[in-house]
Amino acid sequence: TPAEIANTHLRRLTGFEYGLMDYYPMDESKGETLNDLASGATLSTKGLAWTNPQGISLATSGAPVKLQPTLFSRTEAEDYTLMGWFQSDNEPADTVSLFGTALNDSTTMQIAFGNGSVRFTAGNVNEFASANLTDGAWHHCVLVISKTYNSGALYIDNQLMLMFPTAGIGALAGT
Repeated sequence: TPAEIANTHLRRLTGFEYGLMDYYPMDESKGETLNDLASGATLSTKGLAWTNPQGISLATSGAPVKLQPTLFSRTEAEDYTLMGWFQSDNEPADTVSLFGTALNDSTTMQIAFGNGSVRFTAGNVNEFASANLTDGAWHHCVLVISKTYNSGALYIDNQLMLMFPTAGIGALAGT
């Protein structure tokens, strides 16, 4: 819930929180695996380059990171939360994907920013809001999908940016 995110976004989780399905702190600092502290679904990555500037556990320098889709998926009925940090100090010529899934060369879900806005697309949902995310600062992004309550929300820096129904959003799967 939004209240749970507000109460826990600044503290490290244990992995034993009620209802927590996955928890990837991304603090390994080396290798090509990301450890899940909640359910043990360790992810294998390809093309990952670790850097450790002042507490940042993973930096990709714009290169896409592909996660093993069989371990990083949810059914159409499951609730889930995705969160991460990003930084950009220049306005892209087009939108830049923060997170995306694809199936058969077709995008199934995407969080993107650019041209002064942030956008969430999945199934029949295509929502956007004004946001300056290319200011050189680090931004915290949280996507909450509650199939139970037919409610989705996208938060940036603890601010609610988008709310949308989740009925048309399919399973979280793909590459």
